[in-house]
Amino acid sequence: MNYNVISKKKLFFKTIGIFLFLFIFIYCAYFIFINYLEDYSWDHNETNRIYGCDSYYYDHDYGNLRDYLTLYNLYDDTYAIYWESVNGFDDYEKYLMWNKTDNIDKKNEYKQKVIDNADQCEFSKNQKQLNGYKEAIE
Repeated sequence: MNYNVISKKKLFFKTIGIFLFLFIFIYCAYFIFINYLEDYSWDHNETNRIYGCDSYYYDHDYGNLRDYLTLYNLYDDTYAIYWESVNGFDDYEKYLMWNKTDNIDKKNEYKQKVIDNADQCEFSKNQKQLNGYKEAIE
């Protein structure tokens, strides 16, 4: 065989290999970049943050809702309805915890907090939840 033919075949396969490698590299880099944008830019929008809070709120997942509110530093009046439900849930959970112990003072403290939360509810959407906690402890 002629040396030029072998050399041209090697050059052809190297060129194909390089183009294939570049195509796969650019393809992977593109999807990594898109996933990065989806993961790190989604919650910078106020509407998306409210949507995230709503998803936890309507699933009654108050532990994750508290984490979400704290993670994104959502303490203004827009999120007060979520904080009211989270704080009511936390007080109820603490009452249940202290109810299993012999510490009567803590038990009565959190029982009173649960009752106060139900009586001083600001948002009508939380009234049923907070009244449910109040009824459960009485």
